[in-house]
Amino acid sequence: MNDTRAYIFCQKAVRAIFIIYALVWPAAYPLFAQNTIEVGGILAENDVWVSDNIYIVTDNVVVFQGITLQIEAGTIVKFNQGRGFKIEGGKLLISGAQADSVKLIPNHTGNEDWNWQGVSLNTVNNPGDVIIEHAIIEKAVIGIKGQASHYAQVKNSRISDSFFIGIEVINGSFWEITNNYFKDNFLGIEIIATGEGNQSANNEISGNTLSNFITNISIQSNSHGASFHNTVEGNTVKNGVNGIWLFNTSQGVSANTIIKRNLIYNNGNTNQGFGIYISADSTFVHNNIFWKNKMAVMITSATASWVSSNNIYESKNGLRIRNNSGNINIENNTFTGIKDDWVFFEAYNDIVFSGNNLFRNDRDSAVVKNFTSFPIDISNNYWGAITDSLVQQLLFHAPDSSGLGEFLYQPFLDNPDTIAPVSAPFGFTWQEVHGTNLFSWYANPETDLLGYRIFYNETGLYSFQDSTGLITDTIFELPDETSENFAIVAYKQQSGVSEKIQFDGLKSPYAFGMQLPFAGNDTVLCRTLSSLQLSKATAPQGISQLLWTTDGDGNFTNPSIIRPRYFPGQQDLAGGEVILTLTIVKNGIIIQDEITLVFAPEPNAFAGYDTYLAEGLSYFTKYATASDFDAILWQTTGDGFFQYTDSIVTFYTPGSSDISNGMVKLVLNALSDFCSPASDTLTLFIRTGYSLNGRAWIENTPLTGHPVLAVLKSENNPQGLPSRFITYSNEIGHFRFENLVEGNYMLYLPADTLNHAGFLPSYYIGQSRWQNAFDVNLIGDVFEIDLRLREIRQDIPQGTGSISGHFKMPSLSAKDKEIFCSDWFGTGDKEFCLQGLSNISILLFSSSRQVIYGHTLTDINGNFIFGNLPFGTYYLEAELAGYHSRLSDQILISPQQQSVENVEFTINSQNIVIFLPEDLQKTAEPLYFPNPVTNELNVQSPELHDETPVTYSIFDMQGRKIVVERIYPLTGLIKIDVRKLLPDTYVIVIGSDDKKHSFIFKKY
Repeated sequence: MNDTRAYIFCQKAVRAIFIIYALVWPAAYPLFAQNTIEVGGILAENDVWVSDNIYIVTDNVVVFQGITLQIEAGTIVKFNQGRGFKIEGGKLLISGAQADSVKLIPNHTGNEDWNWQGVSLNTVNNPGDVIIEHAIIEKAVIGIKGQASHYAQVKNSRISDSFFIGIEVINGSFWEITNNYFKDNFLGIEIIATGEGNQSANNEISGNTLSNFITNISIQSNSHGASFHNTVEGNTVKNGVNGIWLFNTSQGVSANTIIKRNLIYNNGNTNQGFGIYISADSTFVHNNIFWKNKMAVMITSATASWVSSNNIYESKNGLRIRNNSGNINIENNTFTGIKDDWVFFEAYNDIVFSGNNLFRNDRDSAVVKNFTSFPIDISNNYWGAITDSLVQQLLFHAPDSSGLGEFLYQPFLDNPDTIAPVSAPFGFTWQEVHGTNLFSWYANPETDLLGYRIFYNETGLYSFQDSTGLITDTIFELPDETSENFAIVAYKQQSGVSEKIQFDGLKSPYAFGMQLPFAGNDTVLCRTLSSLQLSKATAPQGISQLLWTTDGDGNFTNPSIIRPRYFPGQQDLAGGEVILTLTIVKNGIIIQDEITLVFAPEPNAFAGYDTYLAEGLSYFTKYATASDFDAILWQTTGDGFFQYTDSIVTFYTPGSSDISNGMVKLVLNALSDFCSPASDTLTLFIRTGYSLNGRAWIENTPLTGHPVLAVLKSENNPQGLPSRFITYSNEIGHFRFENLVEGNYMLYLPADTLNHAGFLPSYYIGQSRWQNAFDVNLIGDVFEIDLRLREIRQDIPQGTGSISGHFKMPSLSAKDKEIFCSDWFGTGDKEFCLQGLSNISILLFSSSRQVIYGHTLTDINGNFIFGNLPFGTYYLEAELAGYHSRLSDQILISPQQQSVENVEFTINSQNIVIFLPEDLQKTAEPLYFPNPVTNELNVQSPELHDETPVTYSIFDMQGRKIVVERIYPLTGLIKIDVRKLLPDTYVIVIGSDDKKHSFIFKKY
């Protein structure tokens, strides 16, 4: 061979094709030409393999004692099927770099998928003989196998897809397996001591990440081999059926295995699996985090072992002790969020279970079980419960089933044990709200808590790029940060916030947040708006379903998108609000958020009635109203000012321009946060004001405390402004109106129908109807106006008839309503106009329509009644100044119709309209009374009126005509003098030419 390298095999150089790719990883695809060199057989001398070449191993490369094979960074070594490295006492130095690993991979072509043999070490005994650093070992049968080899170092390497084991150490000691990544191997690391006198001891497995199919780390002894002083520290052990498996047979020996400061995560499958399985003696498991394992710790057929200061979090089951295990110490651990059983005892001998904190189990009963028949002391633990009965509820032991041993659980701790690790926060959720992340969680139960921190921008499992400062509350806002995952931790008081103390129990495990959907803030929508765009809603990534629903009758444009538009229905609007619910499904979990949509009514504003204002006065906005507003604003078109512009009730003082203009407009604005503002305007007509003075009388007696009304006539009120004013007379009957504007007024003195029943109301001067009243022309102050109540005619006989009815409540100005709906003659403690219009004069006219027989005022309910009426014909009229009225149709009171009810008055525009009952009897025979008669016979009939002449004749019982007379009745009532008739029985015939009536009467 002419090549400078001396091999005891044939080698040949093959020129590699130089290919440059535009976008490649430099370590995977070097951007320079490489030679391909076939290698194999026994290495005869020291050799260095360099990255300039690609080495094809066609036969096992064997390195014997005294020979060194060194492989430099970036070198690629490809192995044919069944081939590998065999280090038989020699040295192997693989010196990759962080960004330039050495690759040991199969020499596949096409779709081949076989495994190369791997690296085999045999009888390597000296420190430094085997150092493998920054290597990638892929698809070997066993990545690295050491037999009776010691002091090997495997660091910062990746071993993946091994058919069987990533690293297997058989009867080897002082191995350093640190900072490697074991992925998708059948087994990750296996250390075995087997055979009489053999041992695997003082091996260190630290800083590795292992994610393999069956078992990540296995340490065993059998056949009289001894395994002791092995340490598993600072590893991330995840996703296997078993995380760490410690096992020795009855012929094997194990002692002082230390398992500490590891993250043991998500080990176990649906049916089985463990975070750590301990079937070995003298094992120390402390300061680990067990997270989401099928069962965190299984102890079976083990003795003299300690499980202490571990954080066992969100696993399906916590810890199980079985198969005659004894001298087991379970102390100062924290169990949090366990799904099923906290602790399951199937062994009892010399078991110590003390100082443990047990928080928030998913199940609230029978979570610690004694399945032995012996008592077990579990005192001095914290159960998250403060009463004996609640602790009992968590236990399953002798009181619950016969044949079981009893738990001796007293005394129990009132507060969490302070030596045990701090627990992960509970209920950590977050929502994305308007670009800000809102977080909340429940306070930790520990009494020695320092605070919390939130971590985000995850760079790997249990690794984050960013975090907040220390938080002492249980709510927090983090603006302008986006992250797929947020996590929170709790710190103990003595911890500070160093990242190195999580496995010391001073910093809790990470509690990863569940992002909740955000439906939006509760919103108020103006009723007049037709829809709402749900533009603030957010949902987590990776959801499988999304649906909007309503508890009302509205509709979404598309209920399956995150931000649809919602159209409220009539039921929504009628109810005043509706709840819209956003439901998502993520990872099989249903999560909801809701928004309450409140419908704001439009604001309303009423500034008051256009009115007059006397010069020199301020206007009081007593009639102004507003509703459904958030703010009030008064404005003026003039130069006056408001006492308060932001109050509905206020005073306005006109300015000089207002007065000179004779008017000013006042605008009331009702402002809404959600709807358009409402505005209303009133006009003040500013005039010179005068006083009007006079006295009120009944006969010659002054009326005291009596109402007097002044009514401005319509011709002086072209704007149709409120025109009624009321005042009351004093103790000498004097009344005074202040600040009436100029014009012609009617003065009205109502009659008190209770205290002055025999009198009629009076207009000035002495009139009972406003159309006949005299005007008072107010162009200056007026004095000495006398108003007197008129006396009612008293000669109507008493009877048994009645007429009653009601005055319907009209739409009046607030000022008129205030006048008529007040207690004119009482103490002011009654409420008027409850069901109709009060204090309206109702006049009762005789059949002649000229004589007023009666007067009454409508009562507090708008009702009226005339009682004790004799049979006859009557007419009604309602009297209200400024409103035109007419007499009703005739109302007949007769023996057949003694009572007429439900007469109704109402106001239509400026007219008073009267409605009589539909079944009212309108005609009847004449009425003759009294009978018998002594002096005067009365004949009353609706047919008797002054337009038609009437003839009456009186006959004795022999048919002789005694009296005959033709008359023109004036009142519908004829009075016939019968004093000249002898006492006897007579017949009277009375009527017109075309209709006559007869009646028999008796004369005394």
